[in-house]
Amino acid sequence: MSPPDGPFRAENVQRRAIVAPWQSVERFLATQEMTAGPAPGDTGRLPPRAVAPVLRHKLHKVVLSLLPDEEQRLRHTHRVLSALGLPGDSAADASVAALVDLVLTQPRAAAVLTDELPGTLRETALKLLSLCRGALVPGILTPLELASLLALLDGEPGRLLEEAARDALVNTTFWDEPLDTLRGDPDDAVRNLVLALENYWGDSASTDTPHRVPALLTAVEYVAALTAPGQRRELREWVAAVAERTGVHESVLLSRRTDAEDWARARRSRTTPAEPRLTVQLARDPSGGHRCTVWYDPGTGQDGAFRLVRADDDPRGSQEVARLVQDILLREVPAAVRVRSSPLIEFLVEPEDLDLPVDRWDDGDSDSGFPSVLGVEYAVVVRCPELRTQSLKRLRAWETRSVGFPSGGFARLMPEHSEPEHVYKLLHQDQKTGRLAVGCAPEHRPTLQVVCLAHGIPVVLWDRNDSPRRIDQLTALMLNGHPRSLPERVRAHRARTLGGSCADTVAPVLVWDDASRTPPEPYWSDPSWEDATS
Repeated sequence: MSPPDGPFRAENVQRRAIVAPWQSVERFLATQEMTAGPAPGDTGRLPPRAVAPVLRHKLHKVVLSLLPDEEQRLRHTHRVLSALGLPGDSAADASVAALVDLVLTQPRAAAVLTDELPGTLRETALKLLSLCRGALVPGILTPLELASLLALLDGEPGRLLEEAARDALVNTTFWDEPLDTLRGDPDDAVRNLVLALENYWGDSASTDTPHRVPALLTAVEYVAALTAPGQRRELREWVAAVAERTGVHESVLLSRRTDAEDWARARRSRTTPAEPRLTVQLARDPSGGHRCTVWYDPGTGQDGAFRLVRADDDPRGSQEVARLVQDILLREVPAAVRVRSSPLIEFLVEPEDLDLPVDRWDDGDSDSGFPSVLGVEYAVVVRCPELRTQSLKRLRAWETRSVGFPSGGFARLMPEHSEPEHVYKLLHQDQKTGRLAVGCAPEHRPTLQVVCLAHGIPVVLWDRNDSPRRIDQLTALMLNGHPRSLPERVRAHRARTLGGSCADTVAPVLVWDDASRTPPEPYWSDPSWEDATS
C-alpha cells in the first residue's frame, strides 16, 4: 500500500490489527531448537548469533554516515558504555565494525547513541533504530528514559498499567500467552511489564516514516488519561519526548491520545455508581402548554442506554408535565439506585423559556394533602442546546470551556455589567471559565444570560426573582462544595425556601450543560462543519 500524495493527515493512519512480534517469532524458533532475541525483560548482553550480511552492511553504512570521524566514534562509544554502566577505556576500538557490534549486542545501546546525536542527523538516526529493530535488538528506551518512567509510575495502582495495556492492545497478540513477569512483587511486575511492552511494536504507522507507535507509549497514554492533571502532564511529556526520538509522527500519537481519553471516559462510567437522568424536551404549542419528549438514562455508562419513554403530540400543562415526570421516575428508577443517587431531571428548553419555572411545577395531587414539587424532590436543571449549536464557533467555544469543567474558573456578572460587550470582555479574561453566577441588573439579565450561554459557558446560575441579595447567595451556592454537586445544593436550597414569601428569597435557575453527558436528541447543524455535532 502506497501513501497518498501530500502531507500527512489524520485519516491516513493505517491501523494494523494483525502483527507478528519478535516474541512470537522467538517462541516459534524455540521449537526449531533456535533462539531469536533475549527473554522478555532481559537487558543483558545478547548471545552471539548470526546477523544477515545485508543488514550488517546497512548498519555499517549508517554508522559511517552518522560518525565518519574515528574520534567521533570513540567519543560516542565511551558515552554509550558509560550510560549503560559498562567498563570502557581509552584504548577502546573506534572502528565502524566495533560500533556496529556494540549496538547489535548491547540492549539500549542504539537508543543511547541516537539520543546523543544532534537533531540534524535525525533521519539517519531513525534508520539506525529501524535496522536494530530488524535485528531483534531489545530496548527502545535509554536507561534514563526507563528510570524516569518507572519513577512516574511509582505510586500508581499496581495493576493500572496492566489494565491499560490489556485494553490498549486488545487486538494484538501480546496477551496470547500469560506473562510470567507479571507475577510476584507488584513493583517488579510493573517493571517487568514495562520491559515486555518496550519491545513490542504497535499497530499504526504514518505515511512519512516506517516507525510505528511502540506499544509501551500507547499503554502509558492510557495510564495518563486516568491520572491527576499534574501526573497526566508529566506522563504525556515523557511520551512526547520518546516519540520524537523514535520518529513517531505527532498526529499518530495524538490519535492514540484520543483513543486513551475515550477509554478513560468509558472506564470511569463503568466504575462510577449509577446516576440516573431523565431528559424532558419541551416544545411550545401554539394552543398553549408544551409538547413533551422524554428519555430515561439509567446512568450505567453503557452505549444505547438512553431510551425514549414518551413522545407526545398533544400539549400538556405544567401539572400534567410534573405528573408525567413523577410517574416515569417512580416506574424506572429502582429503590436501590435512589438510595445511592437521586435522579437528575434536565429540561431542554428554547431560549425564550429559560426562565420557565419548571423546578416549581407541582403534580397537583390534592389527595396527598401536601405538595409534590419537582425541584424539591429532584435536582432539576435546564439546558438550551439551540444556543450553542447555531454556529460552529459557538459549539467549539462550549466544547473548549467544558473540557476544563469542573476545574475551570468561576466568574460573576455584577450590576456594572449591562452590555453584551461587557460579558465578552469578562469571559475572555479567563478562557477556561466554565461557571458563572449572574448578578447583573434585572432589566439586563434576560439578554446577558443568553449571551453567556452563546459564548459556551456550560454552568450558569441566576435568580429568577432578582432578589437584592442574589449575588451573594448565588456565589455561596456555586462555591460551597464540589462543582459536580451543585445541582444537589440547588435542590436543597429550593427545599429550604419552599413557600417563603421574603423579598430576599432567591429562586435559582441552574443551566447545567454538561459535555460529558450530552442530550440524546441531536441538534442538527451545518454539515460543512465536518461532523461538528458528533
